[in-house]
Amino acid sequence: VENQRTKLLAEFTQEHQALLHKYLNFFSLKKQRCINEVERAFEQVRERQQNTQLFSKQEMEQVLDDMEGEMRSTFRDELEIFYRMSGVFIQMLMYDAEKQNSEIRADVNFMENYKALSDMREFEDLVMSEDFTLVKKPTAKAQ
Repeated sequence: VENQRTKLLAEFTQEHQALLHKYLNFFSLKKQRCINEVERAFEQVRERQQNTQLFSKQEMEQVLDDMEGEMRSTFRDELEIFYRMSGVFIQMLMYDAEKQNSEIRADVNFMENYKALSDMREFEDLVMSEDFTLVKKPTAKAQ
């Protein structure tokens, strides 16, 4: 039943695979930016505490509170950007579908389907590799 609701990612048209590749690449860069922001937040706390040799309990609690605040703010901001960008992308798909008098049917709960997530991870690994091409490779002819 599950396979009837979805199409294997590798079975999509080359144009749709290219679009998915661009989407994954775009958000891969955003993911890296988020990681960089987290690293920057840690570095800022380190810099503020750089000249301190020993910490009292109160100072240590302040350092942890500062780090918690930085992390909470960074994650909130980055996740908000991510979900808004995803919403914009879905909005573009719906607009295009409506222009073609088509209707998009999707089960939002399916996004948490572990098999679908695993398939997407495999596809992401494939398209992010340097060997990825949308051109079908010639098959050996039977002689």
